[in-house]
Formats: sequence, C-alpha cells, structure tokens
Amino acid sequence: MVPDVSQWRSAAAYDYFDNSSVPDLAWECLRRNTSYQQEFAELAAEGRSPDEMDAVLRVRWGISFRNKSGPDGSG
Repeated sequence: MVPDVSQWRSAAAYDYFDNSSVPDLAWECLRRNTSYQQEFAELAAEGRSPDEMDAVLRVRWGISFRNKSGPDGSG
C-alpha cells in the first residue's frame, strides 16, 4: 500500500495523534520513509501475498513487538 501523501502537511489530519499508541506513531513515521515505500512496492511487484509481505516487512523494518509489556515488566 502506497500511502496517500496529499494531506501530510495538514494539521487537522493529525488530530488523532493525541490518542495514538506508540505503534501507531511508529507506523506514521515508517510509512513516510521512502526506502520503506520502495521496498513495499518491490514486494508488491513480485506478486507476494499480503501476509507474506507483512512478514517480510516486519522482520526487515523491525515493526513487530516481541512481547507485550506489563506494568511489572513481566510481559
């Protein structure tokens, strides 16, 4: 998925940031990365399934969290 960049400079488009989680904010940064966009496009051009693309991108870009963190750090 190539992001729609037409509203990136509109402050109103970011009101939802006030309630966003850390992964949501990380995604907002990542999807603007031109290298990530290029790799995504290359995987899509190879005809990979969405699940396969997701798995590849998660490993390469470190966008998965190994453990959920609890208040005591036990996971």
